[in-house]
Amino acid sequence: LDIEVGEPGDDAQALAIDGAQAPDAELAGNAWVGFAAQRVIAYDGLTGLQLTAAELPGFAAYAGSFDAWGVLWLIDRDGQLARVDPLLNPASVQIFQTELACYTLESVCADPAGGLLFAGFGCESVVRYDPSQDRWSDVLVPDLLSPRGLAFAANTPWVLYTSGQLSRLDRDPFAVAV
Repeated sequence: LDIEVGEPGDDAQALAIDGAQAPDAELAGNAWVGFAAQRVIAYDGLTGLQLTAAELPGFAAYAGSFDAWGVLWLIDRDGQLARVDPLLNPASVQIFQTELACYTLESVCADPAGGLLFAGFGCESVVRYDPSQDRWSDVLVPDLLSPRGLAFAANTPWVLYTSGQLSRLDRDPFAVAV
């Protein structure tokens, strides 16, 4: 399946696949595309047809991830975080400033418990946010040079660095595994 997304000239940057666990098939497997044109659009994962869209005023989506409850979290490169609840009609959108020392965000990843991890070029830390408690924490990684990519495998967070290194993170306490 190959489909055109957005309007001509749109800069599609963020991609997240919803995976809400529910008996309703329409809540899983759809592609959500975030645009620099300050909006996000959901496309049906089987047909490619546009399902819904939400405006993101003042926010150019750069990366995204769904949490375990089906909420889409998007980052822009200016240190903003967007929470998009696609289960509401229309989708609910909240945009707020992150509490990070580095504002060139490049990666966001949701863990199975609903927490979020952030990394970005020029940062010297990986940041964790717990939305349920509105709590931020970070782990410094100054010798590893710019954490850039984040992923979970088997409930374990991993981080990739510009320096070409890959490391596992411990969750409790939050630290680079040794």
